[in-house]
Amino acid sequence: MKILSSKEKVFEGNVWAIASSNEVGPFSMVPGHAGFISLIREKVELYHDKKDRKGTVIPFSRAVLHCRDNNVKILIGSVV
Repeated sequence: MKILSSKEKVFEGNVWAIASSNEVGPFSMVPGHAGFISLIREKVELYHDKKDRKGTVIPFSRAVLHCRDNNVKILIGSVV
């Protein structure tokens, strides 16, 4: 998984699941998720393994999430 802004690489590494929200509502993704592209809002939560209950929160104002072949990229406008 990669999270990039126009100025820096915010995160790069493996995660077990992610959670965020879009105009439809909250969603989560785990390995094997279908291809997906979405505008996402406010934050993304990264869960590093199945036992991780709190997650790492990365806040932003808006971003684009792209998932394909178990690879997720998030391009953010700016880190909050």
